[in-house]
Amino acid sequence: MFKRIITVFAAILSISSITAQAKDSPESMRKLAEAVNQELWNNHDISAIDRYFAKDYIQHSAGADGSEGLKAFATSFFKKFPEFKVESKRIIVENDILVNFSVTRINPQDIGQTCFDMLRVKNGKFVEHWDSCQDIPKERLNKNLPW
Repeated sequence: MFKRIITVFAAILSISSITAQAKDSPESMRKLAEAVNQELWNNHDISAIDRYFAKDYIQHSAGADGSEGLKAFATSFFKKFPEFKVESKRIIVENDILVNFSVTRINPQDIGQTCFDMLRVKNGKFVEHWDSCQDIPKERLNKNLPW
């Protein structure tokens, strides 16, 4: 009987581990980034934060920590920039880290900014974030696109 309980317990742990790994697979992480870009940043759906960010989400840029802090920031940001959009140019995944290289625009006339967002993923949610953005110059010394 004891062996059977141990076997069942081991099977449950194994299934839990496989489920967590599936949530954090490279393809799942890529889909997570795409969903956040579309639902939160392009559709301005604040409820996406509950679906895709951990409650104790850590923000390394000037924004507030936690999912509630992100909600407050996004609500204020979208009121100020109601036409804001993001377009991913490249998503790279390695281990539990995802890097999203994108172009953001506050309105259709805006040349935009290029941004690198680095996010740590755990159990299918973003748990930590770093970023760096720069304005896309109107005049360039070369013909290379910034992405």
